[in-house]
Amino acid sequence: MKIDWAEVYFSEKIQNRVERLVKEKFHTDETTAEEAITYLLEAFSKDNWKKCHSFKGNSSPETFIQALISTTIVDFHRKKYGRRRPPVWLKKKGSLWVDLWHDHCLNRDPIPLLMNRYKADREEQTIGLILTEIKAKLPWCGVSDAPISIDETGNNIENMGATTDDISNDPDSANKEEIRYLLEMVVSLILGETDTANPAVDYSKLAKIVQGLAITDEEKLILKLRFSEGKSVAATANALHLSRNQVVRQLEAVLARIRTLFP
Repeated sequence: MKIDWAEVYFSEKIQNRVERLVKEKFHTDETTAEEAITYLLEAFSKDNWKKCHSFKGNSSPETFIQALISTTIVDFHRKKYGRRRPPVWLKKKGSLWVDLWHDHCLNRDPIPLLMNRYKADREEQTIGLILTEIKAKLPWCGVSDAPISIDETGNNIENMGATTDDISNDPDSANKEEIRYLLEMVVSLILGETDTANPAVDYSKLAKIVQGLAITDEEKLILKLRFSEGKSVAATANALHLSRNQVVRQLEAVLARIRTLFP
């Protein structure tokens, strides 16, 4: 029997499934969620629904297409954000830290769920402390899919210092890792979102540095929308009634001033 894949895809059941999965994955960014829905439709309908032609009849068409939807959303996420790797400092902490980073920062699993999932490995208090430190160093964790990006092609906060590969192969890796962390802290201080509980950081000194940067209110709004809320450049521009180029230029200007602090 020939299957009308367009009919299956646009059925109420499947469209509800698409909407639910996309909202779960990109719940903090409506623009990205819309992009994902468009990507799904184009991927499935391309070449007369060729993506569905591998169907062998071992399940219902609805079950088959739902599985494809899940993997296609993963494809979209990777194309948009790349394959994110844990920071070097986090990998040095051990596998539990990496697992928690993956589950909370990337998959956005809620903290109570992680407490229950990993209670056999460590006490709940320890899990909570680990997550607190991860979120202090990576403010985007559990909120958006990636740190602030200027051009949406991977030029993010991490790249203001050295790349992960640079750090792992460099004898001064500890110093570069510290600089990367300080860069993140400066942006967090600008946004007023820094947890000042880390005794290793001189927050008063960083606060004076931030004051010297003379960040305007509009620049703070742009940083907040991009870095804290994880919005796209287009969504940020739309929210502030600016052009995309204006947003990009202001982001570049702010990050350039921050870079001068760490020559």
